[in-house]
Amino acid sequence: MQSSIQARWHVVCVGFCMPALLGCTRAAPEQQLRATLEQMHQAIEACEIGTAMAPVAEDFVGENGLDAAGLRRLVQAQMLGNAQIGVTMGPVDVALRGDTATVQFTALFTGGNGRWVPDQAQTYQVTTGWRLQGSDWQLYHAQWAPAGRGKRVDRLKAPVGAVGRMVALVIVVDRDGGFAALVTSPILGANTCWRGRASGRNAQCL
Repeated sequence: MQSSIQARWHVVCVGFCMPALLGCTRAAPEQQLRATLEQMHQAIEACEIGTAMAPVAEDFVGENGLDAAGLRRLVQAQMLGNAQIGVTMGPVDVALRGDTATVQFTALFTGGNGRWVPDQAQTYQVTTGWRLQGSDWQLYHAQWAPAGRGKRVDRLKAPVGAVGRMVALVIVVDRDGGFAALVTSPILGANTCWRGRASGRNAQCL
């Protein structure tokens, strides 16, 4: 009798555990891909060209036919031209298809000489193609275009003393509560950018 009860409990446990284990197996490739993307993100901000380019496939094709060597030169030029680079990513959408994946996100790139306010900023809508090579994800395709067309832009009143003037504000928020605000205004200048972290209802500048 006791053996029969133990056998039944064994079947029940297997029945509950197997879906969970299969779920973890299915989630692992996406988690690995997100980790690879985050490593590239951090490497670009740290100006580590080798780490940033490590996941890029040799047959990579980017915007306007850009190849892997051209992408490396483009990224390296930005690193050499800016003492500080910032990359603030919006929500990342991952679509897995077997051993390939499409990843889409919005990213705000900033660059400057290290002062509190960056000298330049641009928001892009990015679509990337990835394939699983062995146990590693490789970036084999990417397209990017300036974001904002057809996007909602909030309008806020300008500071006191600038009656009748308006500023355009675009905010990109990531999943960890970090944010970047890009302001276009005839008062503040063409592009002014702030980066910070949300804390409750308050925003802390970084």
